[in-house]
Amino acid sequence: MTDTAPLHNDLAEAPDGGEAFWLEPAGARIRAAIWKGGTRGTAFIFTGRTEYIEKYGRIIRQLCERGFSVVSLDWRGQGLSERPLKERMKGHVEEFGDYQNDVAALIADDRVHDLPEPHVLICHSMGGCIGTRTLIERRMKPAAVIMSAPMLGLSMTRVETVASKVLIGGSRLVGGSTAFAPDPKPRIPYVQKTDLDSNTLTGDAEHFDWMRKHLERVADLGLGPPTIGWLDEALKETRELLEAPAAAQPVLYLLGLEEEIVSLESIRAAAARAPNAELVEIEGAKHEVFMETSDRQTQAWAAIDGFLEKHGV
Repeated sequence: MTDTAPLHNDLAEAPDGGEAFWLEPAGARIRAAIWKGGTRGTAFIFTGRTEYIEKYGRIIRQLCERGFSVVSLDWRGQGLSERPLKERMKGHVEEFGDYQNDVAALIADDRVHDLPEPHVLICHSMGGCIGTRTLIERRMKPAAVIMSAPMLGLSMTRVETVASKVLIGGSRLVGGSTAFAPDPKPRIPYVQKTDLDSNTLTGDAEHFDWMRKHLERVADLGLGPPTIGWLDEALKETRELLEAPAAAQPVLYLLGLEEEIVSLESIRAAAARAPNAELVEIEGAKHEVFMETSDRQTQAWAAIDGFLEKHGV
């Protein structure tokens, strides 16, 4: 069986020369991709929940233009990686520790191992949760870390927090951890059931339409809401991470002030207690800081460029 995997570079708008391949960590078959040739170092992109490599094509282009080689992956259960349930639209994982198996398989692969140092870890949303655990367990030792809206807590009211505990407790009693978390249209990906004005991802019309186009062209990239089991695991993992020792690496936190998906307070708390962290808050930006209006993207990339230069990367 060949390990070559599909890569929809026309949708991604990434540089030519990307190579996608399969990895087989315990319990899954996952897709990864690399863009070689950059000599400044290697950027590792840890994507968020529901996301996939192609969604980061424009970011990969920016990084390659800055002289980096780039590597990314589809986490188990999303993108074109293997999904654990027959219902393809369910976002599920047995436990968050399984994502560390994906990380281990990625960094152990010869194609990735041979990419140049220094390494920069770039994480978004759930990828920030996974990346934080990766740093704590010292699976990677990047020279610098960039966290875009990391999922160190979910944005929930007190009522929603209590309701989630009741829901999770009830599901344990009846064995319903693989059921969808409550959602009126669970089998439709988020960007296909909302509009620009009401979406919580971006204020940029062109990027919002671009995300929709991806799923219209390649429906298998789509994912619905999480399962109750995923929600349970996410709440447990974020609680543990906020109590764990902070990583020693330089970290840049990027946070949109219109954030509604992850907890602003948790990110601010993490930045405040980290020994070598910077926090940049971008006025008007929603969850996807890298996929916002051009002026907001410019702010984010200027912060990244200054941060990397400051730390000699």
